[in-house]
Amino acid sequence: MFSFEVQLTAEEFKDYYEYVFVTSPQKKKVLLRRVILMGLFEFLLISIILYSMNDYTIKTDALIWAFVFAVGISFFSFSRFSNSVRRQAGKAMEETGGEIFTSRNEYKFTVNGIHVNQPIGEFLYYWSAFNRIETIKNCTYLFISSRQAIIVPHRVLDSSDKKKMFESLLATKLPVHPVFSSLLAKQ
Repeated sequence: MFSFEVQLTAEEFKDYYEYVFVTSPQKKKVLLRRVILMGLFEFLLISIILYSMNDYTIKTDALIWAFVFAVGISFFSFSRFSNSVRRQAGKAMEETGGEIFTSRNEYKFTVNGIHVNQPIGEFLYYWSAFNRIETIKNCTYLFISSRQAIIVPHRVLDSSDKKKMFESLLATKLPVHPVFSSLLAKQ
């Protein structure tokens, strides 16, 4: 069918890592639930402290400040977690020299699947192995599992012919979902 070489940039790898561990719909829902529970706990704790400091009387102003403070801490924690994940991705790249994550790979898209030729070996992923597809930040992620995907940066699809071939091959070989009617429309 067609092939191209891919060499991920450090930012593309960090974006993928952040998506898998923080911003994917599944992870975001779990994290937001935890942030809300943490915020409620903080609100309760701050309210109890303020209640005991004010001679055991409830003051509306104090409750409002406790609520604002709890919400602020919760959002700060969420953003710190996201930044922490990106730093961990950077550290993983530094520890390995980055070659594993940003090495030059050749992708061959065929009728059977995707042949990936990497410095560590060759792999064939049959089309039936892919269970999900996402397009985020100028990359298409073809997921094999919840944490493993083939990453196709849109910059390697440098011609309209390659983009059309890529879209039509994915549309015919992968289950089509209405959300993915045009994979590369979000460029």
